[in-house]
Amino acid sequence: MSSVLLPPAANDYRGPRLALWLFGAALFLKTLCSVNALVIGRVVAPVHGIPLATLAPDAGRVALGLLAIWALSQLLVALAGWTVLARYRAFLPTMLGFLLLDHLGRELVREVLPVDPARIPVSGLVNFAVLALVLIALPLSLRARVATAAEVATA
Repeated sequence: MSSVLLPPAANDYRGPRLALWLFGAALFLKTLCSVNALVIGRVVAPVHGIPLATLAPDAGRVALGLLAIWALSQLLVALAGWTVLARYRAFLPTMLGFLLLDHLGRELVREVLPVDPARIPVSGLVNFAVLALVLIALPLSLRARVATAAEVATA
């Protein structure tokens, strides 16, 4: 059963190791934000631009529920990324592409359906940090790594 869920590892990644580290940093930030929004959503809601204090109680519960749903989906994306990092490194460029599309898609939705276009929530800063890491790691991951003398000797 485990071979169906997790096929044999594909760790034949040939890009620079820096791309792996940048990807890991982006995943760390994404995982941290997701877990925080799931566990202490009421505390981090204002960071995401959700003014719970000014909402009616029912509207606040709906906003917290939507924040939790979003956080769960982001956590699942991060878990897929951790799986790529741990076991399927050959898929690193693909996963970085998915993260880039995810971010650009959310930005497009934010432009089409702005909540408060006058201000960027504090969480946007973390999202831009993740975007910067992905934008640096993606082209790096597509380059072939220069083999070291030790790697050439063992090949």
